[in-house]
Amino acid sequence: MQINKHSWNRLGGERPDFYKVNKPGFLAGARRFDMGQRSDFATLPATIVSLKMLHDWGLDVVADRLRYLNRLIWDEAEKRNVIAARPSRPIPHIAILETGDRLAPNAGPRLKAAGVHVTLRGTKMRISPHVYNDETDIAQLFDNLALR
Repeated sequence: MQINKHSWNRLGGERPDFYKVNKPGFLAGARRFDMGQRSDFATLPATIVSLKMLHDWGLDVVADRLRYLNRLIWDEAEKRNVIAARPSRPIPHIAILETGDRLAPNAGPRLKAAGVHVTLRGTKMRISPHVYNDETDIAQLFDNLALR
């Protein structure tokens, strides 16, 4: 596994004189994989606005919206026979559909061409609805999903 070589991933990498140190060890745990984004100050304005929006909306409202969209995803997947069964306790912010052999080999390129962004890995399709998604987006996903 390739570990990012960024200085922020190393012990003492936050110091201004880090460049004088001869490659110290990596930080413990997952911090070694951060790729340096902790110091990407260009993203701070968008992050601040996003956090203010979440605060204003309230986390319960966001969770309810995602739960609603996810329920629509699971309903549509069952209706179109994309999955065998949904989990007994789905989480509100992501749907991982076990598609088995139901997807056609061109499913990924077809979704991409339609502007639908999901992750296909093996027999699983990960769908992560966001607050800006709506029912039309879910219909677009399933209308463009290539099945066998």
